Amino acid sequence: AKRIRTIQDLSLEYQIDGAINPCHWGCRQGTGARGLISKGLKDINVPVLNLEIDCVDSRNLAKGQIETRVEAFLEMMS
Repeated sequence: AKRIRTIQDLSLEYQIDGAINPCHWGCRQGTGARGLISKGLKDINVPVLNLEIDCVDSRNLAKGQIETRVEAFLEMMS
């Protein structure tokens, strides 16, 4: 709860328009926190894009898919 409140406080302080949350698909802690972070930011009306990434194996990088998702997220915010 404290971590989410800190993220909310910083988001409000810096007046962010949106957040991109990279989640390493092999990390249970990061994946578990993804939903909490998303909900915490949505509660203060900050849109969130959760990106599943692989920090270890570059063969699992879907560059085109990531670009498409980021472009769509930016379009949604404009």
